[in-house]
Amino acid sequence: MKKFLAILAVFSLTASITLSKEIIPEYYVMEKLLIPISASPVFSHIGDKKINDFKEIKAIQVDNKVLQGIGTHENPFYMKDSDGKTVAVRVGDYVISPMTLSTVYAIKKNDFELNYRDLNAPDVSLVTADVTTIGEKIRIDEIDEANNRIEASEE
Repeated sequence: MKKFLAILAVFSLTASITLSKEIIPEYYVMEKLLIPISASPVFSHIGDKKINDFKEIKAIQVDNKVLQGIGTHENPFYMKDSDGKTVAVRVGDYVISPMTLSTVYAIKKNDFELNYRDLNAPDVSLVTADVTTIGEKIRIDEIDEANNRIEASEE
C-alpha cells in the first residue's frame, strides 16, 4: 500500500509540473517589457476593435527576444492583463500599452493589423512579421536520425 501511495504521489507531482501553465502577472510583464514598449512606434486606432478606448498605443510584437525578456519559452504563454483577464499570447501577437505606459494588454496579430496603423504612416496597411519558433519549422523529412541533426527549412 505504501508503494502504491508513493508511486501515486510521484505521478501526481510529475503530472502537475509538466501539465501546469504558468500565468505571468501584468506587473511582471510591464516591468520586463517597459523599455522595449516605450521605444516602440506609436500606433493609432482605425478599426472596429478598440481596447479600452485607447486611440493611440505603443505595441511590441512577441518574438523570441520578448519571450526571453520575460523569462519563458512557452508558446503560447499566459498572462494576466490589466483587466485581470488571463489571456494566451502566442509568438506573433502583440503586447500593447497606452501612451502613459500604465497598463498592459495583449492583442492577436490579425486584430492588430486590422485595427491599428503606424501614426507616422496612417494610410499604409500594416503587415507585420510572421514570427515562428524553430519547433514550428521542423518537418519530419528534415530529421536526420543517423547524424542526430535537424535541417531547418528556410520557408
